[in-house]
Parts: sequence; structure tokens; C-alpha cells
Amino acid sequence: MLCVLVLFIFIIPYSVQISPACSNNFISLGRKCYFFGNNEETWMNAHHECVEKNSSLATLINPHQHNLIKKYVNAKFSQERVERWIGGRFNEKQRIWVWGDSGKPIKYKSFGNEEINDNFKLQCLVMDQNQNNNWSIQNCLAKRRYICQTNFKNSKPRKGRRSKYDVPAPLTKITVPKNVNITKHKKNVNYACPPNMYLIGKKCYFFGDEQITWREAYYACQENNTNLAVIKNKKHDFKIREFLSDGFIEDSDRWLGGIYDYGRKKWKWPNGNTLTYTGFARIGLRNKNTRFSTIFMDRKLQYRWNIDNKMKKKGYICQTNAKEVVVVGNLTTQRKHVKKPDAVVVIKDTNVDNNTID
Repeated sequence: MLCVLVLFIFIIPYSVQISPACSNNFISLGRKCYFFGNNEETWMNAHHECVEKNSSLATLINPHQHNLIKKYVNAKFSQERVERWIGGRFNEKQRIWVWGDSGKPIKYKSFGNEEINDNFKLQCLVMDQNQNNNWSIQNCLAKRRYICQTNFKNSKPRKGRRSKYDVPAPLTKITVPKNVNITKHKKNVNYACPPNMYLIGKKCYFFGDEQITWREAYYACQENNTNLAVIKNKKHDFKIREFLSDGFIEDSDRWLGGIYDYGRKKWKWPNGNTLTYTGFARIGLRNKNTRFSTIFMDRKLQYRWNIDNKMKKKGYICQTNAKEVVVVGNLTTQRKHVKKPDAVVVIKDTNVDNNTID
């Protein structure tokens, strides 16, 4: 009898395994968790998408980390030829490439066929499948896919342990009744902004480049459910000055919300509140008539405050409160029939000041 040995070959597709190390459709590569966004966004909007997921745009600090992502992309997205935002951007003031989440200079670089020089204003980095997943330079306002990165939820992987591509159970988004108590920790709180706005501290900002009068700027902000910026303390002032000096947006004088009440001889915000903090440059108020004056951030004075007639035309800064995004590992409630999902995302809108203008 002739025995025929039939060899069955089973082709096992590239799979993703479950692991508690990462959350919300993130996968583990090495010692980090990554999310590969399929929607196309500008660099800044991609940044906010990552922030909403309790992460940041990917920061690739060494070739080992970069190669892990390359291998995953080549295996998972082999039929695609797309570009994905990572966290690198060009700091026009310092003339160097930096990581956007920290501002630290980029030391490890993996550019493809790019001509590298020191003039890349408003340029950001992508990982480019057309160049073997090396880096390419794109205008930050272009829309691309993106890669988010965060640390493991609980602990670091053991040394020598092989990393897996994990996807845990998805987060559940629920509306929490008023009589339900939620136990939350400050470290799990993040803040998110609407599209085209920048998150600075716990506020969202829009930097208008159009040159308009103070009153026109006021109404331009109101039309978008925001207000001309109100700066309440030195720390707040410093953060905005630092951001403006960083060279990521157009260099321009910009209106704030401050206006001079000539009758009461006081500076006030549009809602009528008197200024409790002022960031005027020492030379800003010298020999100037305060009548019909409003406050702007002066690019010639390192964005310290100055005053000018409100009919002059300048750029402007709109402001609103950021949305509070709270990720809670366990839901603690007094109502027994409320189920406890693996994780809960609670999004709460903070109140926006209703500013008025005379």
C-alpha cells in the first residue's frame, strides 16, 4: 500500500493579542504603547487627538525604537504608502528640530532623501512609507495620518521578554448621573481643545494672523464661542510668551482683551473685571496716551505687554477653557445596578466666561 503523506500548511495571519499593558486600541512595541490613527489631521490636530487618548505624538529617540515601529508598519500596513505624523517639528527661533511635547532637541535622526538645512519654518516630521519608513518633512498644516505614543499603564516589561502587539478591551464612554460618585486621580486628567486651537496649560488658544482692530478681534473671537485672551498671572503670561517666541506660529503683534476705562482710570478685561496682574514692559507705557487704548503682546518686546489705539490693526489671541478629559480605571458608585466597565472616559466641559463689551 502506497502511503501518501499529505502536509497541510496553515497560514496564520499577522495577529494582535490581548494585553493589559496598553489601552484603547494601543499596541505594545518594546517598552511603549502606540496608536496608529487612520484619520488624516494637521500636525497640531493630530497632537490633540493623541492628548485626548492620554498620549502624545510619537517620540523616536533611538534606532531600536524606530525599527520596532518600522517592522510593525511593514507587516500591518504593507499595502499602503502613507505618511504618518510623529512628534518632531522645527523650532524656527532656535533653528533646530525639537520634539513637540517636550521642546527637547532631536538627537537621533532618520531622514530619508531630504535636503536638511536650518530653514524649515512651520515644518513637521512624518514617518514616510515611501522612504522605507524613514522621516520626511511636511508642512505642519498638511493633513496626514499619525502615531500616538504613551507608557505602559502599570509596569515596565521584564528584561528579555518578547514584546507583543496587544489590543485590550475598548474604553467605554458613558454619561455619568449627578448622583454617581467617581473616584479619580489628578494624574489621569488631561485637557483637549477644539480643532485649530493650541493647548497651553488648561486653556485653548487661537492665534489669528489677520490684521484687524481690537473691536473686530473681539467679535471675531465671540463668533467662534471664545474670548479675547485674558491673562491673570505671571505664570500664565510666561507660558504664552514662551509659546509665541518659539516660532511655531506667525511672528506678529497680537491683541489681548485688556482695555482702558478712561472714566475710572483703570485697566479692565472685557467682562468688566479690573486687571489684578499686568505684564507691561517697562518702556511700554512711556509717554503714551491711554485714552482709547487697548493691550497687545509686542513682538519687539519679547511679547511683553504694550498699549496702542484700539483702531490700529494687529493679530489677535482668542481663548477658551479646555475640555477636561478624565480616564478612570474603576468606577466607584453608590448605585449597585450600575455596571463597572474596564475603564471609563468622562468628558466634562468647563464653563466659559461670558465677556461683554461696552
